[in-house]
Amino acid sequence: MQAKVDLVAVYKAYFTFVDAFFARRFKSLTAAEVADLKGTVWLNVVRGWPTPPPPNPEGWFTKTTKNTVFQFFRDRKLQKRDFRKTCALDEDHDTGLVA
Repeated sequence: MQAKVDLVAVYKAYFTFVDAFFARRFKSLTAAEVADLKGTVWLNVVRGWPTPPPPNPEGWFTKTTKNTVFQFFRDRKLQKRDFRKTCALDEDHDTGLVA
């Protein structure tokens, strides 16, 4: 139970850090994307919180936040790439054999 109390205390202390981090660095994100990222950060923190708590919980929380953001942008880039690869060719392009 002590680990969960520590986790909640760290989250409350660094919730403003997460807000400021997104507001300062990622102005191009929509409000829905920011909310999704915040939820994903919290989920990753809960899933990965070590027992016993790390000696530097602030650093661990910061690293988890940054890794979550990097993964978000990697996934977004892959989605765009995959969409471009799977788009049908336009009707006006010649799709016949090359002579």
